[in-house]
Amino acid sequence: MPFHFKQTSFGLIFLELVARMDKFNQQFGKAMQICKNSEGSLVQAIKAWENFITYQKSVESWLKEAKSHLQNNNFPTIESVEAENRFFEVTKFLFNELIS
Repeated sequence: MPFHFKQTSFGLIFLELVARMDKFNQQFGKAMQICKNSEGSLVQAIKAWENFITYQKSVESWLKEAKSHLQNNNFPTIESVEAENRFFEVTKFLFNELIS
């Protein structure tokens, strides 16, 4: 609806202004909702990134320790096998917790 000041009646101009302000308010409300949704998505992305960084360090540490267990070329002893079993059992539990 184009805005015209040529109307001689103050009532018609006022009604047109009210209609335009109502439309403007509706568009502003839609824009605010889009912003709120985007903000929520950004907050979730930040949390996911923080979790990734936190778990990345844990996983890298675990990989180094697992590599040392697997590269042990010495003849396996009962103690070393039990230590490896404990390490990998605890790891299995921790990774299940990490995934869920």
